[in-house]
Amino acid sequence: MWDSANKFHQPYVKFARIAGVVATAAGMLVLVGWWLDLDVLKSLAPTLASMKANTALGFVLGGISLWLQCPDPTRSTDKSMTRLRVASIVGAVVAALGALTLIEYLASVNLGFDQVLFTEIETSSKFPGRMSPATAANFMLLGVALVQCHRTVSTRLCEWCTLFVLVSALIAAVGYLYG
Repeated sequence: MWDSANKFHQPYVKFARIAGVVATAAGMLVLVGWWLDLDVLKSLAPTLASMKANTALGFVLGGISLWLQCPDPTRSTDKSMTRLRVASIVGAVVAALGALTLIEYLASVNLGFDQVLFTEIETSSKFPGRMSPATAANFMLLGVALVQCHRTVSTRLCEWCTLFVLVSALIAAVGYLYG
């Protein structure tokens, strides 16, 4: 677990807090876009695919879990442990969202949760409302990392999961940039 009193850790804790807030805000904006049916909030550009509602929910939950795991020196140890438990539960939901979506793809089944939040009517996708397999795998790995990151025993697992997701996201970003 991070020590917020350690001057070496302070910039990383601050970065994690900001990343959690940004991820949550981005996911919320996309959900508002789905709620109000505003394409400008659902996609970065009209020519690009929209972010699915389940993906936006994953961003919101992942951001909340990350933010909750950041140490706060003003809180008591009991409250910090409660925050870590809640953060782990939320992280497990992120992992489950990714894992269930991967199961849908691998088993060629529809578990029915892809369009629970919002119904995607017009789509060129074979699976309306479903995030891509790469996104699902990344959410599964991020969820595992969020569940394990405050446990000192599994620090390496957390780092490897996060590194894989980072590389995968960078490859996707470069693909979008170059069309």
